[in-house]
Amino acid sequence: MLTRVLVVDSEMTVADAGAMLLGVRGYKARAAYSAEHAIAEAKEFQPHALISDAVLPGKDGVELAAWFAQNFPKCKVFLISFNPSVRFRVEESIRCGHVHAFISKREALPGLIDILATITPEK
Repeated sequence: MLTRVLVVDSEMTVADAGAMLLGVRGYKARAAYSAEHAIAEAKEFQPHALISDAVLPGKDGVELAAWFAQNFPKCKVFLISFNPSVRFRVEESIRCGHVHAFISKREALPGLIDILATITPEK
């Protein structure tokens, strides 16, 4: 069974490229462009992992992580950002158990590939 990963970024090209790169690496990946879009996709796609920009318009990545913790508690959530000012909110979300890890966008792909390799879907 392929690991399903939902990639969320308000920049469509970033989300699409992330999903495409994960697909090439053997994951079943989809892109979403807002928290609301991610929630709608998650209900049908049932992701094992969520990779989201921490800064999104409307509901941000931290709020999205809290929604996933409540509605998809087995889904591992990874937040990424170039913006260091969100780190405090993300660290609080990690302490609450909503976020699995925070990764800087500068190191996102290698770090995420390593982490995703540890996630195996439940059979």
